[in-house]
Amino acid sequence: MAAKIIDTRTLVDPVEVTLKAAGQEPRNETITALEVREFKGRDMRALDGLADTQAGSIALALAARITRQPIQVIEELGKADFVWLFEFVQDFLPSGPPTGGTSSET
Repeated sequence: MAAKIIDTRTLVDPVEVTLKAAGQEPRNETITALEVREFKGRDMRALDGLADTQAGSIALALAARITRQPIQVIEELGKADFVWLFEFVQDFLPSGPPTGGTSSET
C-alpha cells in the first residue's frame, strides 16, 4: 500500500546536494519540493540510539523519514521551509525539562 501524502511544499529556497549511493558515482541534485507522508509507527525507529537530549537530531531524523529525503537535504533547508516541516514533527519530539515559574500550590 502506498504511503498517504498529507502535504506538499515547493521550497522557498531549493536545496542543492551531492548524493552518492553505494557502488554509484556521486550525482548533484536540486530538491525543489518536499512531500510529507503520514507518520507510521516504524518511523520511531529513526530515533533508536538517540538520547532524549538530542532533540535536534531527533527532529532531523523524523523529518528525513516522513519526506523520504536524506538527512543532508533536511539539514540544508532554509528557515521558512524548515519551520513548515517542523510543524509535522514537533509533536513527536520528547518534551524538555519544565521551564520558569514556580508552583502556586502549597
